[in-house]
Amino acid sequence: MSYQSKLWFQRVARELKVVDREFFRRLTVEALRTAIRSRLSDRVEEASRRGEDLQDPATWLDLVLIDAVVRLENIDGSSFRVAVLVTTRDRHALNELGLVKSQNFRAVRSALGIDRHWVLLLDSVAPPAQEQLVDALYEQIDQSGE
Repeated sequence: MSYQSKLWFQRVARELKVVDREFFRRLTVEALRTAIRSRLSDRVEEASRRGEDLQDPATWLDLVLIDAVVRLENIDGSSFRVAVLVTTRDRHALNELGLVKSQNFRAVRSALGIDRHWVLLLDSVAPPAQEQLVDALYEQIDQSGE
């Protein structure tokens, strides 16, 4: 994953005012640990072996492939909390998409109050214009399913 693409998406989401500030206000390491540890214990153990800081909420979000959380409203006026993973590599996107579709990841999202989880594959050299991103996000939120 390109770290610059992740930062780019986070910046654009803030500028578009779609970042779910409520989610991040109530986010604690304990809430993340409770939601994640039982369903994805192998990922937690691997992070611990690598020496990652398990007191940092960002570490826990990385474990569940979340680079950002946005709040979007569909055409019917229903609001959805969407976790977003940003990547710039095709193969990485397919592998991560398989993970986020798994039952364990769904259970973690449900425990965290996240309605959908998207994997965005971006061109790291020429990311989309903000207007294109807005159109894509709102087109997707109007689709049924996760």
